[in-house]
Amino acid sequence: MRAIEVKAAAQFVAWCLAILVTVLSLVPPGLRRATGAPHNLEHIAIFAATGAAFGFGFGYSGGPFLVTFALLIFAGVIEL
Repeated sequence: MRAIEVKAAAQFVAWCLAILVTVLSLVPPGLRRATGAPHNLEHIAIFAATGAAFGFGFGYSGGPFLVTFALLIFAGVIEL
């Protein structure tokens, strides 16, 4: 796989995870599937996976600091 394909795949997965986090945050708790894991662990896992995917999707303009800042804002808004 070429580097451009890896980058595109990572960006696709990152945006899919961001959408998943948003949808799961908006769905009433009774309609979500239970994993059996503690609630805080679920949050840490999904946000870590999303951050990692955006990290592997290198090449966004603004660099890693802008992406990190945007993800922190996103996580804060979602948690509110």
